[in-house]
Amino acid sequence: MWGALPLTYDDGSYTDYDASTSTAADWSYWDTKKETYFAQWQHSFDNGWEATASVDHTSTKQDSKLFYVYGSPVAGSDPEVGLLAYPSAYEQDLSVTQFNVNATGPYTLAGREHLLAIGATAARMKNSQLSGYGSRLGYPVPDLNTWDGSFEEPDIYGNGTSGGTFNDRLRSTYVATRIDATDALNLFLGGSYTTVNTKGDSYGSERDRDASEVVPYLGAMYNLTDDVGVYASYTGIFNPQNKLGTDNELLDPVEGKAYEVGVKASLFDDQLLATAAVFYADQDNVAGSSTVGGNGQTVYTTDDTNSRGIELEVSGQPTPRINLLAGFTHVDIVESGTNDKVRLFEPRNVLRVSGTYQVPGVDQLKVGGSVRWQSKTTTDSELYTQDAYTLVDLMASYEFNDNWTLSGKINNLTDERYINSLYWEQGFYGEPRNATVTLTWNY
Repeated sequence: MWGALPLTYDDGSYTDYDASTSTAADWSYWDTKKETYFAQWQHSFDNGWEATASVDHTSTKQDSKLFYVYGSPVAGSDPEVGLLAYPSAYEQDLSVTQFNVNATGPYTLAGREHLLAIGATAARMKNSQLSGYGSRLGYPVPDLNTWDGSFEEPDIYGNGTSGGTFNDRLRSTYVATRIDATDALNLFLGGSYTTVNTKGDSYGSERDRDASEVVPYLGAMYNLTDDVGVYASYTGIFNPQNKLGTDNELLDPVEGKAYEVGVKASLFDDQLLATAAVFYADQDNVAGSSTVGGNGQTVYTTDDTNSRGIELEVSGQPTPRINLLAGFTHVDIVESGTNDKVRLFEPRNVLRVSGTYQVPGVDQLKVGGSVRWQSKTTTDSELYTQDAYTLVDLMASYEFNDNWTLSGKINNLTDERYINSLYWEQGFYGEPRNATVTLTWNY
């Protein structure tokens, strides 16, 4: 599929397609060939220092004929009408090369031993794209409720041919240290300097930019007892973006700052770790809602946001037979300087619980499961709202010996019907109930 299912009818009422519904034509395809090469060197010195250098290169080639469906179906029509076709052909040639070098090791200051880390990254991306829409642009699409994918393939894809070639360069260096001020107090200081440079054009728009930023990091950890510690941190934010704004220029990097204060506790003789944290982030230029510009490219508005919330988590092995991971996150995201909620497609509350249990008397057998619950979400335009939902998975595994293991899993046990994300004004259904059985051989 290219694009997804329409969420509403033309009168604003919600669509109700089967979870298996697809907008892909029977002739559409999206072939991708990826090749990755890498090399790494590591060395441990006698003074406790360790150094690593690596290079990675990835080449990705894509060739496709795609079928996008746009518009809104007409409420009450039978068969359903109102959806239109956007057939397209797309090619991409992308290569990314990245170099990394870093070193970590101890040093002595004021009679105490501390830790230092230094490193640098250099990356280059070359991107070439070509696309064009087909001769049957705007033709009516059959009723998705009964459509089998049959749609006459366009004779040509040369209409509106566009694309571009541009190169991205990124360079970053960092230094960080952990200062063991006392037996109970650790201080963390660091920073990075990042530059990003883009040259070229994309779909008729220049894609040139130069941006750089120094990003600091400060933190502290204080051990109240051998089992309980409190911490606080501050970090700058600088994340270059490759999305286009409504002016067809690259969006400025996301910039801002983030704070976190929390407590960590080790329980059951260090078998279980519990954490609780309060966080706050102030970010500018965050890519928000999207539309399609006149050149067919997706363009984005930006949001200046404040995010604040709490995070709770426990993980570990409270008993020899139980492994447990549980967490809860609450976050409020508002427009900076106001209390207006933004990014409504992100759930405000998420609860996750998973675990396994080794069955007594049958030590080779493990059973377990996971539960994930999230609160309601909506599109930024509030066109479509999805109620809170819960996903339940179950698993079991049996280890015959050191070499052979049989495992099974049931995903979405209750066959919950939900949309994966409401970031767009179209959406994909999540996977319905399904099961897998796996036989593993280790040798």
